[in-house]
Amino acid sequence: MRFRARDAHEALERRLAEAESAAARLRAEHDRFLAALGAARDSIIIVDPAGEVVLRNATAERFHNARHGDAVAEVVITRLLDDARAGIAHHEELSLLGPPSQVLSIDAVPLRADGARVGPVVGPVVGAVAFVADITDLRRVENVRRDFVANVSHELKTPIGALALLAETIAAGDNSATHELSGRLVREADRLARIVDDLLDLSLIEAQEQPSRRAVPVAQLLNDAIERVRSTADAQHIPILVTGADDGLLLTCDPTQVVSALANLLDNAIKYSDDGQPVEVTARSDGELSVIEVRD
Repeated sequence: MRFRARDAHEALERRLAEAESAAARLRAEHDRFLAALGAARDSIIIVDPAGEVVLRNATAERFHNARHGDAVAEVVITRLLDDARAGIAHHEELSLLGPPSQVLSIDAVPLRADGARVGPVVGPVVGAVAFVADITDLRRVENVRRDFVANVSHELKTPIGALALLAETIAAGDNSATHELSGRLVREADRLARIVDDLLDLSLIEAQEQPSRRAVPVAQLLNDAIERVRSTADAQHIPILVTGADDGLLLTCDPTQVVSALANLLDNAIKYSDDGQPVEVTARSDGELSVIEVRD
């Protein structure tokens, strides 16, 4: 009996030692986890299934009992976390007027038991986490770039128009050599003008956070696109033949983007066609789709 008691006591001590070692490892992992969260530049907020905050890193403290813009951000974060606790992940960008003005990117995702999935079955939600990133500088750079492209494009249109006018004036003369050079100058001016138009379209598209969409006749879209490439087609004596674009064929779209895409297709078709060879454009309805084909 004495030996059994001693063996049991030693076994218990070994188990206690193993438990203490495991607890030490867990504490070390916990400390490393907290240190990593504390070093993160993004704000991180974790809530339990009841919505109570169980962890908030140092960066996220700015939203706790905050005022002004940070208080508004806290309301949005709480709303997204509530949805995440219901199993719905969300992303939202929030603009705060300040001062200083800020743009925050907020992602909230549900936390599931063990983070495991077995086939289509998903574990129960055990909480939610929100990640808040300050993207103010990123949006500022994007705005500066977009404004620069728009401003440069507008500034270029005046000298390009002047070049085209001068070339047309020179072309009106009788000298054949001068006439040929002025013709080339007109074509290059038209090419620069199309590049500027593309830059302006790009600037407009980027400026639209939510592109406008409305029902537009396909015939109108094609007419606008053809007008953009008319001078290039006429210079190469290339007719553009359109079939199927009746007034009843509508397309729900952002007209600026679609016209730009069609003009690029037509421009490429003209470039790779021999002089005098037609470019064919067909439009048709295919169920819920409108199909537009450009063929050289």
